[in-house]
Amino acid sequence: MEISNGGIGVSNCSSPLACTIASSQITFVDPKTSGMCATPVKTSITNLINTAAMRLQVNAFSTDHSWIEYPTFGITPGGLQGHSITMIDSQNKFLVYGGQMVSGALSSTLYLFEFDAIQWSVVQPSSAIQPPPLINHAAIFCNATQELVLFGGSTSINSLNNAIWKFNIKTNLWTQVLVVDYSPGFRTLQAFDGVDGKLYVWGGQDSTRNVKGDLWQFNILTSQWQQYSLNSVTPSGKYGSVMRIVNNTNLLLFGGNNGQTDTNELWSFDINLQTWHSLIRIQRTDLRLLP
Repeated sequence: MEISNGGIGVSNCSSPLACTIASSQITFVDPKTSGMCATPVKTSITNLINTAAMRLQVNAFSTDHSWIEYPTFGITPGGLQGHSITMIDSQNKFLVYGGQMVSGALSSTLYLFEFDAIQWSVVQPSSAIQPPPLINHAAIFCNATQELVLFGGSTSINSLNNAIWKFNIKTNLWTQVLVVDYSPGFRTLQAFDGVDGKLYVWGGQDSTRNVKGDLWQFNILTSQWQQYSLNSVTPSGKYGSVMRIVNNTNLLLFGGNNGQTDTNELWSFDINLQTWHSLIRIQRTDLRLLP
């Protein structure tokens, strides 16, 4: 038994004095954020020890097939919905942008979470230029340029966004991309994913709440949009769908609302052939071997 499998932990306090000490508040400066910008944290001794133990066990979580709520250090985003979460390739980190807070207001804060340290931090841009508060937007990370790329979403209940924004994690600078060609326009609740420096966007709602069923590609390196032409077989327009890239060759599209009801349709788009295919669910039946 060891720390990685729960064999070592913190016992219950054994006396009223021990309980008082364990629950007392102390000021702690996390060594992972120490330096000129160190932020002291008020926490109890028990919570500090439990969090340290959790950090030591983090590498064991991937094998026990159960959900773990992480106690974390740093400045957390708090309650959010409609935000984006984007993995930074090969760095064991992710970025969280936007979303609606518990107060009802939309956020324009960019947060970084580091898995190895179980550490939240606020990413401070190097200039005052940044995107507006957003909800239900598209977001991917481009490994080639080391940039977080945002598109679309809502800036308020009745206002939609049609801009592309990039955040460079090396320079800590936001820039708005000037798109000179045609684009998907104002869009929210779209399905999206990205690979090889390209952002794929499908469906969603436009500024008049019309449900869309078109597919677009944004090339991050050239800052150009391309709309894929529709063949005879296409999914009907929806919003709130999810889309993921498989093997860098196919987009899998699932679910969404067609304006009247939620759906469970599954579609595949071949990026090379530029064709849609409906993946019909087949009901499984028991097969028996006959003598």
